[in-house]
Amino acid sequence: MSSFGDARARRRIPICLALAAALTSSAAAGADEGQPDFWLGFGRNAALCAGRGEPSPVKIAGASWGVLASGAARCQDEGDAYVVTVDYLNVSMDPSDGGATRETGELHFDWLGLSLYRPAERGRKVDWLFDDARPVKVTLRRDDPDRVVLGKIAFRVPKQRADRASNLLFYLTFNNLVVAVHVL
Repeated sequence: MSSFGDARARRRIPICLALAAALTSSAAAGADEGQPDFWLGFGRNAALCAGRGEPSPVKIAGASWGVLASGAARCQDEGDAYVVTVDYLNVSMDPSDGGATRETGELHFDWLGLSLYRPAERGRKVDWLFDDARPVKVTLRRDDPDRVVLGKIAFRVPKQRADRASNLLFYLTFNNLVVAVHVL
């Protein structure tokens, strides 16, 4: 698998996720301290395909900021790592929600990523075990009723990280916003 481009651009993804988490945490500042972190409400058990030689397919979907995303992914055990592949991801505008397009009229998608994490110990709320993203260059216009399709994007996850994770989450970024894409 080829390595992923510019290291400076790659650092933007965890920063974007951390910013989104901080914004939601500050919105809930008055909430009970015993509440789980925002991100722990997302994702699915990370052990999607342990011990299976054949790919294990799953459905994925997400919706926020006026964007709808749905598709299919698969996971395959390859010895020391899992290979998680987004076979396809249909991305379209939610006709009932202007979301992020009310002002700009178009969305510029730039990254499709995969994160694995778990509840943290000792003061931190989330222990981010794996995060990787692949660049995508797609624009979707508000006045265009069509969808765009992303696909055949693979992530190689070391088992020692994946096996410690409780949550697996795909994400799609555009215009400095994040759409969480859940495994169903």
